[in-house]
Order: sequence, then structure tokens, then C-alpha cells
Amino acid sequence: MDRLLYSLFTFSFRLALTKLFSWNLKDWKPVNNQWLTGSILLLAMGGAAACGSSDASTGSGGNGNTANGGDTGSGGSAAGSGPTGGGAGGNAAGGTHNGSGGTGSGGTSAGGTGAGGTSSGGTSAGGTSSGGTSAGGTDAGGSAGTSGAGGSTSIPPATFPLLVVTTSDKVKVWQHADLVKDGDAPSFELTIELGAKGSISGVVATRERLGVVSSAGLSLFDALGTLSASSKAAALIPAKAFSASPDGDAFNHQFVDAAGDLWLTYGPGRIALLKGFNTLTSSSKPAAEFSHQWEQLASAAYYAPADLLFGAQVSGAGVLYYSHAKTKTGVVSAPDGTFNSFSGWQSAVLGNSLFVGGNELDVWHGLDTKHNSRAPDAKLGGSGLYLDASANAIATATADGGVSYFALASSLTSDNLPSAIHVAPALHGIDLSNDAQTLATVGSDKVYLIAHGASGLSVRAALPLGDKPGNDVALVE
Repeated sequence: MDRLLYSLFTFSFRLALTKLFSWNLKDWKPVNNQWLTGSILLLAMGGAAACGSSDASTGSGGNGNTANGGDTGSGGSAAGSGPTGGGAGGNAAGGTHNGSGGTGSGGTSAGGTGAGGTSSGGTSAGGTSSGGTSAGGTDAGGSAGTSGAGGSTSIPPATFPLLVVTTSDKVKVWQHADLVKDGDAPSFELTIELGAKGSISGVVATRERLGVVSSAGLSLFDALGTLSASSKAAALIPAKAFSASPDGDAFNHQFVDAAGDLWLTYGPGRIALLKGFNTLTSSSKPAAEFSHQWEQLASAAYYAPADLLFGAQVSGAGVLYYSHAKTKTGVVSAPDGTFNSFSGWQSAVLGNSLFVGGNELDVWHGLDTKHNSRAPDAKLGGSGLYLDASANAIATATADGGVSYFALASSLTSDNLPSAIHVAPALHGIDLSNDAQTLATVGSDKVYLIAHGASGLSVRAALPLGDKPGNDVALVE
């Protein structure tokens, strides 16, 4: 300890003398004894560092200016004893270069000038280099960055939620869908290269990616928070990647499951499985496709715990099932069996229940214990061909303009009645928000945003589509 005090005293004294003799003496004025005051402060700081160093034996101090904690990142040569260890932290041990020095209690301020470096994490490691604006902002390791833990994300939230509607030749996008009012025009339209006779048939989205199904294939757009009219598709999976043409909107049901895989019902009524929707590229192909000898599968529903795919066949075959669906490859031309003879249209799995909409809503509960062929547990009127499920609710839309909302979907019985509203003729497609409090459905000349509340359903906004009817809709949150 005596040696440390002597070393620090000598260092401080030499620095004071150097400072004194480097000044221009004709300009110096002995006001407040500046050089003497500086020397005393330096001596005091040296004493504090030396006296406090014993408390910083594990010290880690400041993640330096180089990414990930500087070059050596170990708190100086002594890690808690004097100016090169945790006691001084700051510039020598961690501070501006050597990564993790003194989070212990040595030095003048818990291991350096700011709890282990210039800003408790330095300016780089976890700051602008290792974490940057995404993983901890500019201080990450200090005060959790300028945007809180995680900083700003790669997808700015300013324009969400998005409302996306497809017509046969357009992709129309409304930003801030929670704020739109009756009659608001789209914020912009996306361009899809279709050729002379091509057409668009559907849309699917996560928060990270938008997919547009057309006769050209599957167009994929990224960076949805900054999407604009000038945005170009990041990838196009061409039509030739599929076993049949993706043209036509009669069977245009698609969703991304909890594992991030895309189930795409398209063309003549086939179901394509494309694994890893958010990472698909132009060279991606379906891992498997599921069909029936009569084609006309109108939708897919997937029960992950049993790796079971349901397909609703609309011309008499009923609700079909395909076992071990994600292990299949190529074109699967025949189902493993018939789950029920009901000729439904669109379908969904929510929890342990299967829902299939048609001229009624049929419900099967308890898929976790029995997923063999059986009669439905509930049959409910007021349903429709188009169906979506979210947050323990089911919403359906009919071609003649009726919209129904079934709450507490996991326990529905035949006695339950939906909330219902008549919107407009020729509805085609429906999408529920994540919290199931808003739904969107598209008609011949407008898209409708409908709110669900204590008093039932109400149209919040009707937005014009132009001269062509909509064929699919998605809410992107």
C-alpha cells in the first residue's frame, strides 16, 4: 500500500510540474492558485484510487471503445489494485480500450469515471458497434440505450398497423390502419410485375414480410415499416416452382404458422408448404404440396402437436387430413383419411380446436386427445365461407355480406350465438387483428374495418378500392 501511495504521489507531482512549466508564464495569473489547486486535486484522486482499489478485486469497468468490450476486456493488469486495475478503471483498465475494467468499488467512481468506463459500457461495446441502434442503443451496458433495452428495432413502428388489400391487378396499402376514416384513399400501391394477362390472387403477411400471390408466383417484400410505392420485391418465387399454376383467386387461403412456415392454398386447390416464410428466397421451393384427386382444397389448417394438416375439400370429399405433414416431400396426391364429411370452405386451428366454415360453422374440440375421424362437437349457424381465428375468437364472412364474430371459441357449443352485422354484398376474405378486436373484410368496391366491442360489431371505416373488387385482405401489426 505504501508503495502504491508513493507511486501515485510521484505521478501526480510530476504531472503538476509538467503542467506548470508548459504554461506560458506571461499569460498565467495566480488567481485562486490554479496550478496548486490542480496538483492537490490530482493528489486527492490518486489517494482515493489507491485507497479504494482493494474493493474492486473482481472489478470489471467499462466496455471500451472497441466492439464487444475492447481488446482484452479483463479490468487491467491487476483487476483491482491501483491505476492499471479496477481501482482506476476508466482509461487504463477498460475505459477507452481494454474492455471490462472495474465494476467493483475501487477508483473515484465505482471503477472509473462512470461505473466502469466513460459511460458504463463505453461508446462501442453494446453501443454504436456491438448492439448499435438495435441491441441496447448508444449506451447498452450502461442505461439500456437511448431507446431503452434493445434500442430502436430494424422495423420502425411509425406506419403500423398496415391494411393490405389485393385486387386482380393492384396491391393497395393503408398505413396507420388504426387511424383511417371513412373514404380515405390508400397510402400507396405496390407494383407487381404480372405480364399482359397476369393477375393477383392473395396476400399473406407477418410483421417482417409481405407475400403477394399472383400468376407470376410469390412476391416477397421486406422492411414493411418503410414500405412505399417505390418498394421492390426482395424475392420472387416463380410460378414454375409450384406443381400447378398459382393463378386464380377461388382458393386463395394462406397463413404462417407458429413455427414461421407458410401454408399456401392456391390455384386449382392445392396446399403448398414453404418452410421459413421470413427467410424464403427466389430459389426457394415448396417442401411439399398436398392435393386430392378432385383438387379443390379450399383452405389449410395445421395442428402442430400432432403434425396434422387439415384440408377442406369443397366438392364432396369433406374435411381431409394428412398425417406427419411436415415430414412429407414432393406432391402428396392422396390424404391419409377423411376427418369428417362436412363440405366446408375456409378453416383454422385455434388451440386444441378445429373450425371449418361453410353454410354453418362446425367445431371440433379436444384435438390433443382425439384427432381421429369423428362428428363435430358443435354446429353453429350464422357462419360463412371466409374464416379467421385469433385470440380465442372466430370471425366469418359470407358472400351475401354477413359478418359473424364468435367469442370464447375454445369452448363454443351449439347453443352459442355470434355477434353479427350485415356489411355489404359480395364479401371475399376476412382477417382478424392479433387481439381480435378489429377485423377487416373486403367487398366489391370497399374494404371494411369492423370493431368488436361490448355492444357487438360496428363498421369503423369503409375505404374505397376503385374500379375492381378486392379478393383478399391482411392486417399487418
